[in-house]
Formats: sequence, C-alpha cells, structure tokens
Amino acid sequence: MENETEKLKLTLKRYKAILEYVPIPIYILKKHDDDLILVYANNAVYNMTKGKIADYMGVRARELFDKDSLIFKRFQECVDKKKRVEGDIKYKFRTTGEKRYLHSILEFVPPDLVVVSTIDITQQRLAEKKLRESEAKYRSIVESSHSGILIVGNDYKFKYVNNKLCEILGYSKEELIGMDFRDILDDESKELVSERYIRRQRGEDVPSRYEFNVVRKNGEKRRVEIISTVNTELDKGVTTVAQILDITEQKQIERKLMESERKFQKIFEAIPDSFLLINKHNVILDFNIKEKDKHLFNNIDSGKKLIDFLPIEYKEEILKIIKEILKTKQPQFIEFQTTHENKQYFYEIRFLFYSKYSVIAFIRDITERKKIELLIKEEIQKLKELDEMRRDLISTISHEFKTPIMAISGACEILYDGYAKKLKDEMFEMLNIIKRNKQRLEYLINNLIDISRTEYKKLFLNKQSHDICIIIREIVNEMQSYSNLRKIDLIMDIPDKLFLDIDVIRMEQVISNLISNAIKNTPPEGKIKISLKTEDNWAILEVKDTGVGLTKNEIKKIFTRFGKIDRIGEDFEFLDIKGSGLGLFISKEIVEKHGGTILAQSKGRFKGSKFAIKLPINKNK
Repeated sequence: MENETEKLKLTLKRYKAILEYVPIPIYILKKHDDDLILVYANNAVYNMTKGKIADYMGVRARELFDKDSLIFKRFQECVDKKKRVEGDIKYKFRTTGEKRYLHSILEFVPPDLVVVSTIDITQQRLAEKKLRESEAKYRSIVESSHSGILIVGNDYKFKYVNNKLCEILGYSKEELIGMDFRDILDDESKELVSERYIRRQRGEDVPSRYEFNVVRKNGEKRRVEIISTVNTELDKGVTTVAQILDITEQKQIERKLMESERKFQKIFEAIPDSFLLINKHNVILDFNIKEKDKHLFNNIDSGKKLIDFLPIEYKEEILKIIKEILKTKQPQFIEFQTTHENKQYFYEIRFLFYSKYSVIAFIRDITERKKIELLIKEEIQKLKELDEMRRDLISTISHEFKTPIMAISGACEILYDGYAKKLKDEMFEMLNIIKRNKQRLEYLINNLIDISRTEYKKLFLNKQSHDICIIIREIVNEMQSYSNLRKIDLIMDIPDKLFLDIDVIRMEQVISNLISNAIKNTPPEGKIKISLKTEDNWAILEVKDTGVGLTKNEIKKIFTRFGKIDRIGEDFEFLDIKGSGLGLFISKEIVEKHGGTILAQSKGRFKGSKFAIKLPINKNK
C-alpha cells in the first residue's frame, strides 16, 4: 500500500512538472462556495507577470475580476455548465497593469477545478489597428490637396494669379500682379527656376513638374510643387501657365508617414501570420505569405481564389463566412488541417471586415498549439483518472482499517473488563496509551470515510427536530475534564432550549470539533465562550476563544481538505497540535448539508478567534 501511495505522489509530481514547462500561460482555479479561488499558475504565468502572480494565489475570482465582466461570466458559464468555454477578450493585468488582447480556453475538471490557458493575440490586434490608421492618413493627404494658378510673361512678371495662390504666398492680387516671379523664391530656388524657365521659353524639353521653395510675405518659407507649360497665344507673346501646389504640410506628412510606415512594416514583418486580402467573390487581391506557410500557398498570385489552396471540404464554409462578414462586419475564424510531406499541419484563418467588398484573412500555423492542447487534454484526463484513484484509495483504505481497529477495540475492552485490576500501574498505563491511540485512529478513519462520502455525494443526514441546547451542554460537560487539565474556562451563554431540524450525531461531531479545537489552541488561563442566539429565522452558534488566533491565509486554508495548520516554535508550546486537518472540512460539509454556513474570524496572531455556525430555525417549534 505504501508503494502505491508513493507511485501516486510521483505521478502527480510528474504531471505538475509537465504543466510547469508548458510555454502557454496556464492557471487553475478551484470552486469555493459560489466563487472560484486561484490555486495554481505555471512558470509561463510567473514569467509574464514577473512573479507578481504569487500575490494573488488563494484570492477569490470576485476579487480578481469585476462580477459583471466578460471574463467572470465565462468562469461562471464554465462552472455552471461544466463545459469548455473559449473566446477573445481585452484584459488588463492586475499584476503589471499592462493591457493585452488574449484568447482564453477554460476547461472544467470535475469536481471543482477550472483550467485556464491563454494565448496573447495583442500583436495581431495592433497590426489591424495600424492598417486602419494608415488608410486614414492616406485619405487625409489626398483630400487636403491645394493648388494655385498663375501666368508669368517672358519678363518674369505675374500677369494673373488666383485667390488660392494669394493664400499660399500671403499677398493680395494687387500686390502680386506686376511683381517679378523671382522675388518670391529663396536664394536656393532662384537659380533652378530661372534656368528651367529660360530653357522652356526657348522651346527646349525640360521637366514640367518639379519642386522648389517660396517665401511668403511674412518671411515664412514654403515648399511648393509646380506644373507648368509654355503658351504663345496669351498676351501676344511667350507666357508660362503654371499650377502651384503648396506641399509643405504634405511633405511633413510624407516624412511622418514614411516613419510610420517603417514602424508598421517592422510590426507587419514581426507578425507570424500570413496575410491575404480577399474580395466578396473569394478572389485574392493582395497577399503576404510567410516562408513557413509557402507549402500551403504554392504558386499563389493575385486573381486566384483562396479556396483553391485549401482542402476542398472547407470550401462551402469559407464562402459562407466571407458572405457573413461582409454583411455583419463581425470577425470570424475557422480551423482546418492539411498534410504536407507526410506531416500533418493545423491552421487557423481569422477573417476580418476590411471594406464593403473585401475581407482580410490572417492565416496562422497552430500545429504546435494543437499539440499542446492535445497534451493538456491528455494530462487533464490523466489527472481525472488519478483523482478517481485517490478517492477510491481513501475509501478502500478507510474501510479496510475498520476490521483491525474493531479487533483492537474488542481486545482493549476485554483487557479492561477482565484484567484492569490485576495489571501493574506501568502496564495499565500502556493499556491506556493503546486505548487513546485506538480512539485517535478511529477518529481519523471516520474522518477519511466522511471525506470519501462527501466526494461521492453519499454524506446523508438523518434530520429530526431536536433541542440543540441539550447537545451543547452534553458536549461541554464531556470537554470539562480536558479544559480543566489545560486550565481553561469554558463559559456557556445559551437559552433553555431551541429546537432545530438536525442530524443529532453529525451536529455533535461539528460542535465537538469546534470546542475541541478552541481548547487545543488556547493557552493556560484562557477562556472559551460558547454562545447561542437567534436572529430572524436563524440560529447562530459561536465559539470564541482567547487563543493563538488566525492569519488571513490560515482562514482561507482551514476549511479545505487536509487544511491542517502547523504552528511550531517557542511561542506555541501550549498548543495541542494533534490532528489530521479534516475536522473543519467535514464540519463545513455537514453544516452546508443542513442549509447553513460556517465561518471563521480573527484579528490576527495571538488575538483569539471566533467560529460561527448559522443554521435555519424550525418554525414549527
């Protein structure tokens, strides 16, 4: 049996080690009352949060997430429906304050665990945003174009200007007409413009479009582009008709756009996904296929159709998705698998609305992710099987121990009844040691059996109307010798009678456990007060001591299975540390089976503690 237990421990340790080194962040939350608490996070989570996740271990989901948030609702759905839940979400990490886009998968593991794995899709979302911003900037440049019109004679003087040119140069029409065109140029541009002007006047072939600088009336320098042509029919001579565009802002925007484009290009190249732009007829308009995906898109080119490169069984679904996105503008995705050189590949295509007639498709190789998901599923199944083995092992061991304990108990009774007076003091004390440890072993075995009953949902109650005050008095009387031995005062403040619908044996078990724990954890000369009161339709039993007290972490632990708290050191010599850590867990199960609640309160170490049980009152009594 010891070998089997050791094998079980080693197996659990191995599966935990596997989860520790899975590269995807994995969390495990445990159902607690109507909530969940964070009980585990693998190395990927610690690395992502720079170790700060440790501060949130044991914290309730209601404290980690707003109860109306999408992520909390997904936790509720996973637990309530006991099924896998997944989707994308925008999330702000409490540990680092960083906002990220995540794809999360929530897997329910009976009886009370939720395993969460997350994939960071922030880069993909940022790339989508950059694409939209780039489009907006381009439209702004095109829609903000300006131009001025002018006519200059062979004497370089303005003969005509329009209002836009006046706005560009900052002069009135009256000031510009008759002014030498060269007077609006800076020194750098005068030579360039004069040389081209003369050559054009001669009829030579020179570029009609080029850039130079002008100086406004207020001295401000502006960059312009000129588009000019020679005309010999105006004003009986050779004249130059030109269109001037003020491109100062455009140049500044172009410079910023180039910087933005370089940044965008780096981001785009860093995205691990292949990209395609597809119209409503499934025709590829543009694409950027990553090297690792080229085997999937062999000989791809604009004008071809996306479905020509994918397995035929996905053809109708993809066409339907494209049509739906153009209608709803809502993103959708599809997964498919294919084979290349006898190797199986898994892909995900995420479709996004781009325009009225086209959609964007990001194609990601998820082969490794699928392997990890399969590994996680297999490990979860193994964990389920191990948990089942553990429960069966506890149940089997507990019942198997019953037989030898009954034999020891019977032998003890025979020795007490027939030979107690004949035994020497030393031998009689040995017999007492056997009896006390037999009782402790019986208590432990009964607790293990109760644990097994709770896990298999076979902890049944035999409730009947009974005066709980009688139970409390009997237990206090039984505990009196133990409390006197430890020099602790037991004080009762209870009414004459109070009838409740309870399982008498089980409620005795709960109350005995609370009072016994209080005695064990209270120093000599201390006090324990047992009080009972009614409030509305509830009976409230409180056991308050002046003992060692509880920390916040200890309060979270004491009602869990095997939640024994070890306190050792020179400040705790008075404690009776015997116990299995099962009593309060079983007590909680019993109280909740009665439709009540149990809780612990303490102001901290050496400030005492209070345990309160709340039970419904039998209204007919």
